[in-house]
Amino acid sequence: MSAFVSKYPLAIDENMVGEYPALVKSGAGYFYDDVLEYRVWCHPERGALDEYEGQDYYCAFSSYEDAQQFSEQTAGAEHPLVLIRQSCWINEPQTGVFTADRGERLTEWQVIWLNNAKRQDGDIENFFAKRGIAFTGYQEVMDATPFTRDFNPQAYKAFPQYLGVIACSCVIDGKLPIRWVSHAGGDWQMYCHVDAHDFSENSLDFEQNIQLTNMAQLLKYNPDLQILYDLPIDKGAYRDHVESIWQYFEDCDVDQ
Repeated sequence: MSAFVSKYPLAIDENMVGEYPALVKSGAGYFYDDVLEYRVWCHPERGALDEYEGQDYYCAFSSYEDAQQFSEQTAGAEHPLVLIRQSCWINEPQTGVFTADRGERLTEWQVIWLNNAKRQDGDIENFFAKRGIAFTGYQEVMDATPFTRDFNPQAYKAFPQYLGVIACSCVIDGKLPIRWVSHAGGDWQMYCHVDAHDFSENSLDFEQNIQLTNMAQLLKYNPDLQILYDLPIDKGAYRDHVESIWQYFEDCDVDQ
């Protein structure tokens, strides 16, 4: 009995199918690094089952064939799209103007675009050379994927780069290490220390120094934070020094 061979690449991690954020980029990039899942978007107004109070939704699959079969058999369903991850890609901010970007970009593509688009060593450099454009290196892009608020730690087994985190400028800029982490109410907050800032209403300190950033920026200076990726909701953690062991505490949102 011959093994199943898909027309297009299978999802790189079957356990992660259905776990990626719904809000991602659309198209672009010229190359892809990984196929994450195949998506079939469903529209109740076109006859799909109403699963989310009239809102559009998608079903995720690890193979193109399964997605295609579902699409053909389901009323109100679109043709499959593919969710890909790009670690290095081509950005075209204006027609004919190109930059080489690096980071983590999740985007939905037409499935046919996968043909001959798997990035290999030297592909991006050759892209520039064929157009007579000097390749000057990559620019780091930390916010290539829209922020997500939460994630499934059992599936991810690490903080996703695109997790949105409320943090102080001290740690965002790498001036001080992160010593206090909160997961109260499901929101992630990370500070040099909770006592170092004024969180009161109309606080100038809060207005100027507390920002929403992505996990990629924080991991750049604090890679050891990954140990806290599965911190439960309404729990917190702190450490006296970078070398100290994290201590855990109850941290319920005061508004709950």
